Amino acid sequence: MTDDLQDISPTEIRDTSGQILEDLIQLVAKSRQQSHEYMERFGVTVPQSGVLKALDECGSLPIGTLADRLLLRTSTVSGIVDRLERDGHVTRVRGNADRRVVHVELTHQGRGLCARLPGSSLDKVRRALDRLDHDEARAFLTLLRRVLDYIEQEENGAVGE
Repeated sequence: MTDDLQDISPTEIRDTSGQILEDLIQLVAKSRQQSHEYMERFGVTVPQSGVLKALDECGSLPIGTLADRLLLRTSTVSGIVDRLERDGHVTRVRGNADRRVVHVELTHQGRGLCARLPGSSLDKVRRALDRLDHDEARAFLTLLRRVLDYIEQEENGAVGE
C-alpha cells in the first residue's frame, strides 16, 4: 500500500483525507438522526433499543454479559437499564443460585416495544460491511486500526513517532 502512495501528491492525500472525514461525519450524522427518530417514534434511544433487542434475543442476562455483548462499559449499560426499568421495559431479577448476580429481563411491555423496533443504523453499517469481500474487509480493518492508533498516539503525546 505504501508503494501506491508514492505516486500521490501531498495535496491529493489531504483532499482524500478530507473526503474520508466528510464521509465519516455523514455516517455519524445519519446515526444521530436515526437516534432522534427512535426517540420521537418509540420513546427509546438507539442504545436502549440495543439492550432491548439483546434481551429479546438472549433472554435474561447479567448486566456484565449484556455490556460485553453490546461492546459497552458495564456502567453505561447499568444507566441504560435504569432508564428502561423506570419506563417499565425491563426488570432486574436476582439469581437463584447466586443472589449477588442480578439479571435483566424484558417485561411484557418491553417485549411489545421490542417487536415494533426497526433495525438500527449500526445494523445497516454491519450489513454494508458484510458485503465487503474478505480482502476488502481486512484492508478496511487494518486501515481503521491504524487511524485509531494514530489518534491514540496523538492523545498520548507521541505525535510523529
